[in-house]
Amino acid sequence: MPRILLAIASIALAWPLAAPAQQLAAPADSARRLQEVTVYASRLGQLAGQTGRYVTVVPGAALSRYPVTSLDDLLRFLPALEIQSRGSMGAQADITLRGSTFNQVLLLLDGMRLNDPLTGHFGGYLPITPSEIEQIEIVRGPGAALYGPDAVGGFINIVTKTFAATHHPDGTELAGTFMAGEYGLTSTNAGFYGQDKGLRLAGGILNNTASGQLRDAPSASRNDVKLNTYSLSGAYQLTEKLSAAARASFDRRDFNAQYFYTTNAGDQARETTSRDWYQGQLRYDWSARARTELQLVGTASTDLYVYTPASVPSDH
Repeated sequence: MPRILLAIASIALAWPLAAPAQQLAAPADSARRLQEVTVYASRLGQLAGQTGRYVTVVPGAALSRYPVTSLDDLLRFLPALEIQSRGSMGAQADITLRGSTFNQVLLLLDGMRLNDPLTGHFGGYLPITPSEIEQIEIVRGPGAALYGPDAVGGFINIVTKTFAATHHPDGTELAGTFMAGEYGLTSTNAGFYGQDKGLRLAGGILNNTASGQLRDAPSASRNDVKLNTYSLSGAYQLTEKLSAAARASFDRRDFNAQYFYTTNAGDQARETTSRDWYQGQLRYDWSARARTELQLVGTASTDLYVYTPASVPSDH
């Protein structure tokens, strides 16, 4: 039966620290000034150089240049991450960080937990499309003080364009790729982002399908896969300091799971999973260094595993 989880984030207040007594001297004309990067995984929206943590921030513009067809492939390119996957195109994937186990790495989407609280497994079931990502923040080392024991190895925060505090110029961005190949392979990655005054909208689709190669005897089955992710989000600046944002996203997977869990010759397993993700946010900015956020998240997931056509399905 479906698992339905509802989480309400506690209201977080962050007040500005006392200003330093002296300002640093301006850099010489010959010095190169690096662009400041804001990190949201610290809850305070600090500059990366002020967090006191080992943080890697990868902007969304750089992510679009990676030769990948799925989010788990994308994460493989990022430093300190290891992706442990089964099946084609990341049908199942777990994420580890700096040698930790998969249930010691916390995954966040705009500051809200993505991890399955029952198993801590299959972190690669990400209900987001690449076109919506503003940046990915990788915080290495223990984060239990902020997020609890499931962040012992570190945590990864995916920040999206609609929920981020950064501002883009008014206009519309469109991007997409389509690929096709042997064995029924098709891959579609498309999305948009638009902003007009106080309104921001973003959405995307990520579809990967393959009929697969014929496996060796005695199975005579194909390692087929069908992975679909759809997401739509929006935000509106209600007043100069008050904003609201919302997201609805859906992840659907159907794949051949033969030999994923056993080595028995009679294994004819198939697995079908689904995940729905709904997220809402109210944000009030008191100043550049102080804000109040209220977030509401609802998620529902199912997992249907069939070992053989004649066996009793395992339905979660």
